[in-house]
Amino acid sequence: METHEELVRQMKIDALRRELRLGAEQAERGEFFEDIMEDIIAEARQRRNG
Repeated sequence: METHEELVRQMKIDALRRELRLGAEQAERGEFFEDIMEDIIAEARQRRNG
């Protein structure tokens, strides 16, 4: 049986994977711009920190 901490960790990893997948899909479509990279990172941090 998984502990609460393991479940929370897995949920965070899954959320990170979703964020990275979305970003990769955008980059493949040419929707990624270098000058907004910091904005993307900041948004992901805000979501992570709630």
